[in-house]
Amino acid sequence: MNTNREDRTEKREPTSYVITLVHGTWADTRGWVAPGSLLRRELDARLGPVVFREFPWSSAHTHAARTEAGVRLAQFVRGGHAQYPEARHFIIGHSHGGIVALYAMRDAAADQVVSGIITLATPFVSARPRRFRPYISAITFLLVAAPVVTGALLLAAMWPQPVLLTWVLAGAVLMATTDRPLSKWLIGLVCRRQSEILADLQPPPIDPSRLLILCSRGDEAHGWLRAWDLISHAPFVVTGVLLSTLGIAARVLLQSRFEGAWPIVLVAVAVMAAMVAISSVVRWPGYGREWARPHLLVAIRAARRPNEPGAEPHVTHFFDVPRPSARAERWRRRLRHKAICHTPGVAETIADWIRRADCFPHR
Repeated sequence: MNTNREDRTEKREPTSYVITLVHGTWADTRGWVAPGSLLRRELDARLGPVVFREFPWSSAHTHAARTEAGVRLAQFVRGGHAQYPEARHFIIGHSHGGIVALYAMRDAAADQVVSGIITLATPFVSARPRRFRPYISAITFLLVAAPVVTGALLLAAMWPQPVLLTWVLAGAVLMATTDRPLSKWLIGLVCRRQSEILADLQPPPIDPSRLLILCSRGDEAHGWLRAWDLISHAPFVVTGVLLSTLGIAARVLLQSRFEGAWPIVLVAVAVMAAMVAISSVVRWPGYGREWARPHLLVAIRAARRPNEPGAEPHVTHFFDVPRPSARAERWRRRLRHKAICHTPGVAETIADWIRRADCFPHR
């Protein structure tokens, strides 16, 4: 009897699907990822024999943590394919776990073995270079004028007038001769850094047939990120206006009366430094505590779907997800952003989409 039961088990449980589950920010492999969750029960019941693999990552709220997790997820997926080479492999990622899944597709070998990716309430990264050319002249002028003015102040207190005049004339020549080459050098440097940041942040393009985007109406996390995108954009607007105004004012004053220019130049440099600090800090609630450079050079926003200019647009599927009861153990479980993982209709949609994926060539 035991032998027959084992034979029946072997015939009844061939592995058809391997599904890798990726949690989001400030989460772990418990909850919807853990064995016995509603999503796992529903998918197992609708798809037949399914192997679930939980992928843990730091869940830190930074771009660096997510890109690093994408590299490790690619290795994790390749290991799963080596273990189950005949099965179809899918990835389900919640929140920023969806971005981690897309980052993993930078690995060509992992991209070849994954049949599809399902994202749940994922805020996709939308990044574009900031416009800096209108302000580059003011920036270069202030960078040169600041040390010249500072040196003039020190010389005025320590050395006779002829030394000060010599310094002023040398500074004027320096500003006149370095403005154009320094501007050109800064433009090239910023363009290179923008390209590097965009390449690091932007997920690789993915065929819409391989990506299922599921969102909940009234998603709190998406609303928070959208609001913070608008708030955090204010320092950059203020910085641009001040740079243009102070740069012009400093030039006029330096050409007319040098003594009256130093407060303007020093204030301009102080404003630039303050805006860099404010721009960094103001992004923390929406994008985590990381250095300001990516946000200074690139406008980073959250979007409902991947931003792939020129490609076929992706479709976003919305669900009416009821807010969980206030009796939930933790406040995060009372968010629609989290509840989408525990919605039966979402599990049904995922199962139907995975079954339809069988019509596509095996990857």
